[in-house]
Amino acid sequence: MLISPVDIPLLETQDISHFINGIRLREILTSNQGKTIPSDFYVLNHENFYVIYTSGSTGSPKGVQISYNNLMSFINWMKNDFGLLNHQVFLNQAPFSFDLSVMDIYPCLFLGGSLWMLPKEYIAAPKELFLSLEKSSANVWVSTPSFVDFCLSDDRFSASMLPGLTTFLFCGEALPNTTTVKIRERFPKAVIFNTYGPTECTVAATSIRIDDSLIGKHESLPIGFSKKDGKVYILSETLEEMSNGEKGEIVITGPHVSKGYLNQPELTRKSFFLFNGETAYKTGDLGYMKDGLLFYAGRLDFQVKVNGYRMELEEIEAHLCSLTLVKNAIIVPNYKNEKCEFLTAVVVTRQHEFQKEFQLTAQLKKGLRGILPQYMIPRKFVYRAFLPTTNNGKIDRKKVANEVTT
Repeated sequence: MLISPVDIPLLETQDISHFINGIRLREILTSNQGKTIPSDFYVLNHENFYVIYTSGSTGSPKGVQISYNNLMSFINWMKNDFGLLNHQVFLNQAPFSFDLSVMDIYPCLFLGGSLWMLPKEYIAAPKELFLSLEKSSANVWVSTPSFVDFCLSDDRFSASMLPGLTTFLFCGEALPNTTTVKIRERFPKAVIFNTYGPTECTVAATSIRIDDSLIGKHESLPIGFSKKDGKVYILSETLEEMSNGEKGEIVITGPHVSKGYLNQPELTRKSFFLFNGETAYKTGDLGYMKDGLLFYAGRLDFQVKVNGYRMELEEIEAHLCSLTLVKNAIIVPNYKNEKCEFLTAVVVTRQHEFQKEFQLTAQLKKGLRGILPQYMIPRKFVYRAFLPTTNNGKIDRKKVANEVTT
């Protein structure tokens, strides 16, 4: 459905009764049309513009405070660095509880654009989804890589369906090489941006435009360069800067960094600190710089030790997904008495000719032996038609893990 600040009559044909506690959005817009909001009601400077909750390792959600200044730093970056234009149609796929939605809502409003909203029910109804996309006339696509992969599984998803689509913006997950290759084949005139950043740094803090030279040059796509008004560091546990190519924790500074968690000072102190005179956020992500480009290397809490060997689950996943037989995969650690005993690969395959699963597993293990040491190769392989996703459009790792370990 299309929500446009410049074309209120469009709302007359839309069922928007589920908006904002049941109040019809059209009534809100029409009743306030032409009114000037008193400056006393403005949210300014370091005042909170919104608070968005993100899950924590303790199981208790954390309220990330994003100020007016944080948001304007983000919006100006989007406007200046991504080629966005006035009055474009932005796709909204992410729920408002997921900070990825900020990437389409606020740049769209700031540029006088229109927001085409996809109800989450459409994820389970491809027919309605593609009919909605076809009617959207979308110019700017904002989603997780998982969602566009779902759309790419249907040959109809192409420039003939969305001839006005000029820009793809991705965040929230690693963007696979294979996904960008398909997008460039289906939408040859569109540009693709890979972005990275945690909720605590206002959606994203780095970006890079993906072209053929990058796809061919890197096994895992880079997550780009820092925003001009911020900086990204790769630091050791003792907060020393790592050398070119060395892995460390990604730490972000700049005006887009949140003031911390709402009413949780202890958690704030654990992740936010002063570095080189600026507020900095410890992301908990591993990364490295290579010739000025930032690369993501997994989560610190996704590291496991098996038989004395420390390894990163997302590194194994990336190599597994690089095999021609594999469409998607995640690695699940199997624990006993709080010790990881072995790894299980949960795999979605492409079409193949193997009659038995053990033959397919043998082929995949053979492929992995050419790129990984033996101790990193999963012991067990489980096959699925698809990987479930959360409401945010990310792979539901917890659900998959429960299915294969219980």
